[in-house]
Amino acid sequence: MQIFVINLKPRTDRKEHMIKELTSKNIDYKIVEAINGWDLNKADYKFSCYMSSGEMGCYLSHFKSIEQITDEFGIILEDDIAIESLDFYEDIKKLKENLPKDWDICFLGSTPLYNSKYKDKIGDVIKINNFCDKVNGKQFGGNYMIKKSTLDKIQKFPLKAPIDIAFYAFGLNQYIANPPLIKHLPRMKSNTQRPIKADN
Repeated sequence: MQIFVINLKPRTDRKEHMIKELTSKNIDYKIVEAINGWDLNKADYKFSCYMSSGEMGCYLSHFKSIEQITDEFGIILEDDIAIESLDFYEDIKKLKENLPKDWDICFLGSTPLYNSKYKDKIGDVIKINNFCDKVNGKQFGGNYMIKKSTLDKIQKFPLKAPIDIAFYAFGLNQYIANPPLIKHLPRMKSNTQRPIKADN
């Protein structure tokens, strides 16, 4: 099982957190050095002017990670999460076995699942079974399992929204693990809306 963790090189705090988090649960992973959007010339990319440079870098970093998948599917994690699952490998196995055959992407944890103020922002959610729901709308969260073949269905540059919301725009068959296997940690400061500083 291929697991990729996206991390901006200067964010050693997040990297150390993820190493501790995953190691404590005996989860193998590979760190993918994120692309710092604040170092890029936004004019060189076909991104929406409404996206921040940080969101652009995040978008490209997810593509960089997905492109490294060589198995049938891979797992992409951001570096500001906690693993809720007590047996991650077994829960992923059960989740995959119970996903409908048409799945393209399955979010492992979704902000609206544990923060009610977002529930009205993701569209219709349809319960499939005791392992997953289908979501017909925007998604919030950059932690997911994704088929290698899904890369052929998404585009790298003509982006008008951050990566998690953009998956919906691509028309992917989206599912959510429910109960969630991971949880976002909002206390860890993000650099999608502000450049990296020495004290971040």
